[in-house]
Amino acid sequence: MEKSILGKSIKIFIDDQEYTLEQETLVGSELRNMAKLDASAELWQSIPGANNDKFVESSDIIKLQDGAMFISLKKTIGPSR
Repeated sequence: MEKSILGKSIKIFIDDQEYTLEQETLVGSELRNMAKLDASAELWQSIPGANNDKFVESSDIIKLQDGAMFISLKKTIGPSR
């Protein structure tokens, strides 16, 4: 995938960890690898507003903006308590 080079840095956050990037697009798997997420974790893009967060598939192309926030959640198997 060809990445667009900004000519400036943008900062994104995955689980409150800051990452500085120079490209404006990444695929979901690149975000997962950057944050060293294991296969049991889901990655979500935090979008302002009620119930707007977006699940990030490994193959999704994500257009990044400065300050973009992502969170990981462990997959739960079985009934919750």
